[in-house]
Amino acid sequence: MKNSVPSQCFMKQTVRTPAFLLCFLLFVGLLFRLLFLGHESLWMDEINTLMVTTTHGYPLAIFPETQTAEAFFQKHLAWQPMDFHVLMTMLRQNVHMPLYYILLNPWLGLFGLSEWSVRGFSVLFSILMLVPLYFLGNSLEAPKRTQKGILAQPGIWAVLFALTSPFQLYYAQEARMYTLALFFSALSALGLWKVLYADTSDRQSSVLTKITPTHWSLIYTFSTLGGIFTHYVFLFQLPFHALFGLLALIQQARKGQSHRWHLFLPFALLFGVAIWYWYPVYLEQKSGVLNVGDHFSDGRMKPLRYLGVFFWEPLLVLAGNVRNSWLFYFPLGIGLFLAWLIPALRQMFRTVQLKTHGFLLCGIILPLAFQVGVDWIQETHTSTIIRYTLLIAPAVYLFLGLVCAELTFNRFWQTVRHPILGAMLTIAILTVWPGSPFRYKGKFGTRDNARYLAEELQPDDLVIINGPLAAPCTLAYYLYQAKPEQPMIYWQKQYRTQGAVPKPTLEQLAPYNRAWLFNYRGGKKRGVYILMDILNAHYTLEEKALGPRRRLNRYQSP
Repeated sequence: MKNSVPSQCFMKQTVRTPAFLLCFLLFVGLLFRLLFLGHESLWMDEINTLMVTTTHGYPLAIFPETQTAEAFFQKHLAWQPMDFHVLMTMLRQNVHMPLYYILLNPWLGLFGLSEWSVRGFSVLFSILMLVPLYFLGNSLEAPKRTQKGILAQPGIWAVLFALTSPFQLYYAQEARMYTLALFFSALSALGLWKVLYADTSDRQSSVLTKITPTHWSLIYTFSTLGGIFTHYVFLFQLPFHALFGLLALIQQARKGQSHRWHLFLPFALLFGVAIWYWYPVYLEQKSGVLNVGDHFSDGRMKPLRYLGVFFWEPLLVLAGNVRNSWLFYFPLGIGLFLAWLIPALRQMFRTVQLKTHGFLLCGIILPLAFQVGVDWIQETHTSTIIRYTLLIAPAVYLFLGLVCAELTFNRFWQTVRHPILGAMLTIAILTVWPGSPFRYKGKFGTRDNARYLAEELQPDDLVIINGPLAAPCTLAYYLYQAKPEQPMIYWQKQYRTQGAVPKPTLEQLAPYNRAWLFNYRGGKKRGVYILMDILNAHYTLEEKALGPRRRLNRYQSP
């Protein structure tokens, strides 16, 4: 009986999927992400992406002088080749890493600054992420069964979850660095698994089996460093990599297997060099930005809410922020978790499932635990920045994909899996469909404001812009072609490292018949307060409501 194998034991098996099926799924995912890609206006963070990518620099002081819409665009947004010195200067006043901007700059030089091209870069890496996700799913250990089928493959289900996830669709249609970091998260996890477990003597038909552990070591090294230099939160992946890798190496040593610890030396050496180079920049960022008292330091929450992160976030990276999506994904996620938990408690500690499920659970729990710990120590507000834990998404999708593969031969699952798959595809379409109750919410309707202003503005009208520097650039992005010579004046209070801009005086406003106030959040009360504060109530107020969070305030001279 020494050599007997339990009937439910998980063993490695060759998993083959026609290449055209994977390509078809990638094509479907691309269609979902391109649907209504330009429907929403670029919002403040996306404009900030353009400002950093085109490296015009943050001005040390912005004088309260009247400029034109085209002048704002040319000074802060117009494309130019990457200037690394200016980029590093800007990042010292920001909280982000450089790689996303370095890669996005030539992309924009090739495709232009339209909403589609700016967001298309995020779409690209949202799709590319599905490739290592698929191969990692099918590299994990699958049930030793005689029957086969496409929907018995963990990799296929993991791709389907990621392909249709409302959370993924939301970030795929935003011009920020999150999908690039997500791609590196999936690729580095695949590299880690292959460095530890790739068997070069196994000559399956898969192209991945021809890649040696040494090659996987380089893939792991550069994908992990790429993730770190894309977003700081990627550092929370390192405890997962370190702990699981250490346990795997110890287990292999006990079994007398060949040591592979040296394959992590390239990463350790390059990581040390990277830290030595970047640490002074990090200190400047921390002292200049994170201690200003903005949303990064809103104080601690109640301990129960920190603990809730471990339950909430895995579901969030599946369902997104729309409550209607949760009505479907919440019971689905809980049901699949219970379907795994009940048999796992009986079997996982006496079968080789421990390796696979330990890998996935570490990939979910450890990054969350370290982020919660850092938030607690720094007294940062987890509910605001916890969304960055979307980097755990590959582990969540792989975990659910593995569960679905295990349930392949369950009769109840065979009955409901096709309707569930249909519901996932339907919700994915509705997530990006304008007016749908499942659509993610838009940010700010700047394009609507700009269109209205382009029709209404007269030569003796002035546009007053309130907010951070991205506010006038956001309006100028949409206004400079229709009204390039439109007078605009900008003011702001102290904002992070940007100095305050003095308020416009009545003498400056005297030549103009009407003053239009554009502020990036809108709202009648806010407009009235600014009216009283800036204009001293010498102008009468009119409000133009264009929809939720889409308001302009107009001041008519007496």
